[in-house]
Amino acid sequence: MRRGEFVVRRLDEEEYARRSPSYPAELLPRLEHAICEATTMLAERVFPFDDTLLGWRPDGA
Repeated sequence: MRRGEFVVRRLDEEEYARRSPSYPAELLPRLEHAICEATTMLAERVFPFDDTLLGWRPDGA
């Protein structure tokens, strides 16, 4: 994977949550929203996904 690319993994856990009776139904829309929000932030390189946190490292990487 090249720098700046990302892959959403573990969507199988979302599917498991949908089928599992142990997850409350009202939690599922929040889960979908969180996944959408995180992928949007990653794609738009919004803090904390914008590499500004890397500046504390001595080598800057």
